[in-house]
Amino acid sequence: MFLAAFLFVGCNDDENFNPGEPEDPDCYSVYFPTQENIGSKELDPAAPTEMTFTVRRLKSEGAIVVPVAVTSSEEGIFVPSQIEFADGQEETTFSIQFPQAEIGTTYKCEVNIEDKKYASVYGEKATGFAFSVTRVKWNKLTGKGGETKGKWRDDIISTLFNTANPNAEVDVEIYERADKPGYYRMNPFTQDLIRALFNGTAQACTEPNIIIDATNPDAVWIPYQTTGVTLGGDGEIEIASKVNANFSSVSESASLYGTLKDGIITFPATGIMVNFTVSGGWYGANGSGLQRIMLPGAKAYDYTLALTNTEPAAGVVKVGFKFGADVAKVKYAFFNGSMSDALADVRSGEIESGETPSTEITASGTVSASFDDTGVYSVVGNMYNTAGELVGRSFLSFGYVKSGEESQNAVILSVRTELSWEKEALGYTPENSIKAILFGQNIQSGYWGLFKTSDLAGLSTAQLGQVAKSSGDAFTEEELAKINGKESLVPFLVGLNSGTSYTLLVSAFNGYFSKVYAVEQTTAGKEDPMQQKYKFDDVKGEVSKDDLFNTTWNYYAVDAFDENDATNRQYLGKVTFSENADDPNYVKVKGLSSYLASNLDTKDDTFLAKYNGLVSPMPTCHIGMFKTYHVGNMFTYEENPTGINGSQGCLYAGYVDDGILAFVPNPNYVTQGYTFKGIYWGGFGNYDPATGKFTNLAADLVQFDYLMLINPANDPNAVTAAAVARELEVRPANNFVELRGPELIQVLWSEQTGKPVNRATFGGYGMQPDLGVADAVATFSEGSMPQAPGAIVMIGKKVSLK
Repeated sequence: MFLAAFLFVGCNDDENFNPGEPEDPDCYSVYFPTQENIGSKELDPAAPTEMTFTVRRLKSEGAIVVPVAVTSSEEGIFVPSQIEFADGQEETTFSIQFPQAEIGTTYKCEVNIEDKKYASVYGEKATGFAFSVTRVKWNKLTGKGGETKGKWRDDIISTLFNTANPNAEVDVEIYERADKPGYYRMNPFTQDLIRALFNGTAQACTEPNIIIDATNPDAVWIPYQTTGVTLGGDGEIEIASKVNANFSSVSESASLYGTLKDGIITFPATGIMVNFTVSGGWYGANGSGLQRIMLPGAKAYDYTLALTNTEPAAGVVKVGFKFGADVAKVKYAFFNGSMSDALADVRSGEIESGETPSTEITASGTVSASFDDTGVYSVVGNMYNTAGELVGRSFLSFGYVKSGEESQNAVILSVRTELSWEKEALGYTPENSIKAILFGQNIQSGYWGLFKTSDLAGLSTAQLGQVAKSSGDAFTEEELAKINGKESLVPFLVGLNSGTSYTLLVSAFNGYFSKVYAVEQTTAGKEDPMQQKYKFDDVKGEVSKDDLFNTTWNYYAVDAFDENDATNRQYLGKVTFSENADDPNYVKVKGLSSYLASNLDTKDDTFLAKYNGLVSPMPTCHIGMFKTYHVGNMFTYEENPTGINGSQGCLYAGYVDDGILAFVPNPNYVTQGYTFKGIYWGGFGNYDPATGKFTNLAADLVQFDYLMLINPANDPNAVTAAAVARELEVRPANNFVELRGPELIQVLWSEQTGKPVNRATFGGYGMQPDLGVADAVATFSEGSMPQAPGAIVMIGKKVSLK
């Protein structure tokens, strides 16, 4: 709708000032009220090519015919009738016909009353409107067996939220445009889907139709549109494929299109983007690549073959064949050397043609294989359906060791740890760091990580290897080169707690065998809960609102701007919590900015924190003015000393010991390269209360890292001081802001606790050891994994059926 526009300009003594156009005192004030036909409309081709609109006027005396200006996207399409009012009539209707409109084409039309005798120049009523119309036929899809519904499997909401039932699937009716085969319309974002995902309903769910453009089966995409779903204060969820048609910044070659094959639409992982209408900002969805649409009657066939192998033992390698549900038989053959994807296609064709002899099996099982010589071998398996048609192939490369040659092909690796002062200048001491030393021969791959020894108690060698693989880091090519070369790999592992036992886990694979190493090292000094750096798995319990509200907490943190004591927590005052009357899911917190509050104009730094059993401070909260600056908070993280971030859920506070609350980084962000550590308050030149956004960062005010709150009854220092008074030193802003918006990831307590966490934070390389001439390997535990970690599992490359 076109509304009258106003521009208000301040008055001055400019002699060239011209007053605005005056109103006609006899104006009839004709206007267009809000009505259904305004906007984008689709009409069935069988429907009349005419639309009717309502018109009103404020001055009803006299019979009039209102002149209107009609413009359209194509000349000659729209034919309006006259707008006529009888004497005393306040409301009438008129129609616009479009008999020449072709099916499948969208036509746009604008209608305006321009004569000031009929339309008010400065009135608040709309004197114009716009609409578009498309004549289009939608046909409901039906499967060959009479199926009237397809299926929608979600990986959009499931990626961004911790759902009770991730990747839930619901039935949907699907319509196809008659003039545009492959252009589909469906309505998946209903309360039924939300209930299936969350076991509850959405805050709002308008249930709009969703368009999927599969007119090119090899380039399926989702146009930018709303889902109509609102799950929180961030607004409606909007979606769009990550393709050039939606985002000009994405080149056509980098566009992530989906595909339509055998009635099933799939999309590549992270190929769907999500925006929130209130908080703004695009985020990747379809994180697992499981978003799927099945047209009515389509069947998802499981044509997969998982191939695995054991390590060689007594001259035998066992190869496991696990059939997909719809695989009827497999023909396989062994080949010399490793296998690439392209070469596997060639070998698969040779098996199919009979050029290469093969063995046929009709069920999942294990094949024991022996060869004449030690080396690398491969197996290729062709998959067939019940009709005997080739539907895909898989392959696996593995190392084989002839019986009697095990010792000369064993894993050669030395793993040692020590405490060192060599990086004291960087703040790394025997109390907070461990130096690791790894060197060996022919190590092809592996995993490593540093864990608290107590977290690994009672685990077998095989279980330790799984921990290294699942929670540790894979060796990079650079690290493998150092291990196998003259340099050795000598990393400093930093950010550790004093007086604490850690275990360095390494799982190494040389192409034939794997071996697990576990080396324990205790950092120097005495274990001090006050100075430990905690992670999420250190949180032992949630904190009740009664505990929060009924305690005046002693506040400790590392003052990043205190040059005299920038590494240890120091007492910063008192912190209190109180109820938030507007929303019980939030609490009010006061005192976290410490001495900054006494320097504010308001002397009050109260702001909100999310509460769900744990406490999570909110970002970008305006707590007042300091001189001419608007003061707001963001979060700091380990990976970049000058980076500050405006996301939600960066830090969570929970009990790590009796009466001790520690603010720990959200593990979901850690995996994205953001190990959050503290809260930063800066002075900004501008602040918009309507949007809550800060701009023009001008001054660094305070930054507190590794925040901790202690119940005075549990405080070993027995701090009783009420507050910390300190004159605020203003520094020119040295930080850059990442206003990423909320990631909408809430921690699920049951999913995150009880898992060993890799404590290794890389602090640079240390001095190379004098290795001498020694092949000895000293470890506390070692052993061979039952299944080679270097095994390559290739599943289901599908071929067309003809």
